[in-house]
Amino acid sequence: MRIERELMRGAGPVAILKLLDPAPSPETPGMLDSPARTLRFAMARTTVALLIAVASIAVPTATAQDANAYDAWTRLFDRLQPGWDDPTAARSPGFFTPDEHAAIEAWQQGPLEPPRGAALAYLEKAESIAPLIRELRGTPRFDAGIDLDEGFMLLLPHLAPMREICRVSSNLARRATISGDVGGVVEWLGTLNEISAHAGQDGTAIGSLVGAAMYQRSDQTMELAIANGMIDAATAATILESLSTLREARDPFHFGDSVAGERLLFTQSLEAILGKDGAPPSEDVLAVYRSAFGDRFIESITELPDGGDGVRDTMNDMFDRIQLAFDDPDRDRGIETLAGIEAELDSPEVPEIIKTLLPSMTLLARARLRVERILNDRIRGLDAVASGRIPPDGIRNAAILWQQIGRGMLGLPGDAQRAGLDLLAGTPFIEHESGAPGAAESPEVIWRNAYAPVASRWLTLGLDAAAISEADFDEPRGPQSDADECLAAIRSAARGYLADAAGRLRRAVTMPASDEDGITPENERYLAANEIAVTLSLAAHLIRDPGVARVRLAAAIIEDIASLLATRDARAMRIDPVLRMLIADAAAKLPRLDGLDASTATRTDASRFVTARLGDLPSDAAQASATALAALPPGRLYSIFAVADDRAIIPTESPRPPRESVTEPFADLDDLFPYRSLDVFPTTSPQAELRSTFQRRLGDVRDRPAEAGRLLGELELGPTVQIRRAADAAMIRITDIDDFCTAPVASPIPGE
Repeated sequence: MRIERELMRGAGPVAILKLLDPAPSPETPGMLDSPARTLRFAMARTTVALLIAVASIAVPTATAQDANAYDAWTRLFDRLQPGWDDPTAARSPGFFTPDEHAAIEAWQQGPLEPPRGAALAYLEKAESIAPLIRELRGTPRFDAGIDLDEGFMLLLPHLAPMREICRVSSNLARRATISGDVGGVVEWLGTLNEISAHAGQDGTAIGSLVGAAMYQRSDQTMELAIANGMIDAATAATILESLSTLREARDPFHFGDSVAGERLLFTQSLEAILGKDGAPPSEDVLAVYRSAFGDRFIESITELPDGGDGVRDTMNDMFDRIQLAFDDPDRDRGIETLAGIEAELDSPEVPEIIKTLLPSMTLLARARLRVERILNDRIRGLDAVASGRIPPDGIRNAAILWQQIGRGMLGLPGDAQRAGLDLLAGTPFIEHESGAPGAAESPEVIWRNAYAPVASRWLTLGLDAAAISEADFDEPRGPQSDADECLAAIRSAARGYLADAAGRLRRAVTMPASDEDGITPENERYLAANEIAVTLSLAAHLIRDPGVARVRLAAAIIEDIASLLATRDARAMRIDPVLRMLIADAAAKLPRLDGLDASTATRTDASRFVTARLGDLPSDAAQASATALAALPPGRLYSIFAVADDRAIIPTESPRPPRESVTEPFADLDDLFPYRSLDVFPTTSPQAELRSTFQRRLGDVRDRPAEAGRLLGELELGPTVQIRRAADAAMIRITDIDDFCTAPVASPIPGE
């Protein structure tokens, strides 16, 4: 089969899906490219019930358990393409015309507006087969009756039309979103979710990839509905129910099961070429394989001196190890193992047939992790809305939840916040005069007494926020307002989680095997790992919503996380695959190639500033001003934002207020943005004239927009905040976090 051969030759999953379906599809490019982690089974630990009480929704068992959904699929296939399962039949015209396909793809990628012309004709045809599509629901079992004994000559004609029906359902859901038809949205999202569970059940790697691609399409369609306010508690519960088959499965898209299928395909292909049970190979079968792989390759197999026994032994050993790697609960370690196995293929001792026929299992493992993480996040977000833990607005914008969490952290007493900062700084316990640790003077005790009553609430809400795709932190006044309540609340959220994680990790080192409440060191480390994962997700949300101030804050949060993971107290988490998995999954959301991307943040904020402060400029002049401002260093640009907000940076020699006098220590931003109101500067200082000077320069910019960068950049703004340098340093710390998430060869704790 061509698809299997391409997979064997190392083609990536995206290339394979394009072979299945040459038509472009928006979900394919981003589906399988980056590794990810899944929290599914880690979250199942019963000990987590101590703090993480996630409301679950009872999902009724699907009906017709013994029925085969393939029967309903074939009725659709016959309608879409008569003769779809006969490779020798003349190809008949498809159900949709090429013009309709092109028009619907353009509509899918375009603005949200009703379909017209050929796109409308496509949807009218789609409605005519909607009753057949509805018959696919309620039947979780799928058996296409394929015969793996055919080896790599196996045909899988059902996969391409399955993808076509997925696109049809997605387009119908999009139209319902545009028209405000909530019932239609829920119906078609539910259909997409249910049919996504089918393709992977055929036992092949490509079937699992197709199932994953179908769910990815469903998830993107769901995100569109969420962004347009179509999801409330009731609809979230209904959609969540449609995910029950995927939600309850240990391996939702059957990637692990496909390893056995790939082994059988390999074995049967080898037997077809060499002959089975002493019988000579069929010349007709050999001719097919020769056409696929060439005469020289086939002869290299038929001329093996041992009749292929060595190849069989090597292949069986490799597949045994591949299966163990796929089943490894530490998914990152499993991927590393698979990469090591595939590296062995470069050895001259490995038979050529194995190098040619063995599929890239590392790509498959990465594909599984990617789509499972997306699935788990979506389940968590829907459950949060359905259970009432978060409002419907929260699933559209995680920033709402982060702000709520931050305000909650700021509600802690000032002495508790200072104790939390002491924990983050690694301040040693202050012992009672009797020498007993845990006295009232201890930062750990002060923090725990204040935070323990709300720990469960904020961790649950943080996990909900981490599962949401989008976060929009923008304020209507423009980028400079980010340095006020918004950034203070966000930093408070991060500091609260990390302070509690630091306290738990320290307590896990010093506490007995189980205390009077039944809490164990393992419990404490598990909760700490969740808090660190939540904070990593917060940093990722900040980075994905570009802004100069957000880059600086994200850099500080990443620095705090990396510093905590570098402590001796955190080392035990690294040797626990479940805890390392939790952190690695969240760390996968951080950028790698573009980093914190201060340049994009600068361009974005320059445009926002021009819109907020120079909104009366013609579009060409506004663009020229934004371009000129974006050429400034990000720290310099942010000082301009501050002046526009009547603030200026304080001189480095100015005394800081005593720590005890700060009422909300978690919200203190002086180390990141040391700005003060212009009103507090002496009238003799250069800053005193900034307000009037800025207004004059702003008037000059209106006359000479292309010189905006020079006119505003030459203001006496004082020292520059080193935002780009902080972003570069944060990328180094991301590497440190990645190193922490790598399975150690041996225990990193000396003496163990």
